[in-house]
Amino acid sequence: MSIADIRRDYTLAGLRRKDLDADPIAQFRRWFDEALAARSAEAARMDVNAATLATVDREGRPSARIVLLKGVDERGFVFFTNYDSRKGREIAGNANVALVFYWPDQERQVTIAGAASNRILDKVGTLTPGKEADIVVLEARGINTWPMNNVPGTVVTMMNPSHVRDVLIAGKVVYLRRQLVGWDVESLLRRVEQSRDRVLARINGPAKVGTLPKGLNSFSNPYRPNFLGDCCFKGQNTTAPEYVLRP
Repeated sequence: MSIADIRRDYTLAGLRRKDLDADPIAQFRRWFDEALAARSAEAARMDVNAATLATVDREGRPSARIVLLKGVDERGFVFFTNYDSRKGREIAGNANVALVFYWPDQERQVTIAGAASNRILDKVGTLTPGKEADIVVLEARGINTWPMNNVPGTVVTMMNPSHVRDVLIAGKVVYLRRQLVGWDVESLLRRVEQSRDRVLARINGPAKVGTLPKGLNSFSNPYRPNFLGDCCFKGQNTTAPEYVLRP
């Protein structure tokens, strides 16, 4: 028999959009439970949680293998892998992956596509000791934001960085009660001033190597004091033409 002649009719069920759950995770769980319940005695050894995982390397070359689903929730689908394996390395280099579940007893296959992340569940997902969290605490009780009848709308349209009270990054407090944590602000400001002074000393002094072509920055020495001055008429640069408003 030719390979092309191997086929059968699929008549168990169709797929109608009106029958699908609006939540794709809920729909997958329903189909998974149906596949699990439909396993016959002969097919008891069939792994209903087995899926084909397709990945691509940095050059876009695809590869696929079978993995076992270990969990599913609103965050996505969980499978275990060796991070040093080919699939682990490919996911680290290109997070775009696809899963395909095939349940022949149900005459159904399910395809999932998205981005994968190594070790993500070890770091995030719940506010649990030992896990990382990025949290921004906003001060909402203000003249422009209170009372909050529409929380998302107020946050998006009315709030700005001045409303940030506390910030945690990767579980570490970096901003508390509107003050940076772990930073010597005065020392940082002094370093900024020193950097400014070094820049001014360079541009106000003689050029160290050659000169800039005429027409750049000024009509004479580009390192003269008015390099950072006003470029408009009646400013320090008196060679600039008078500014005229356009009609």
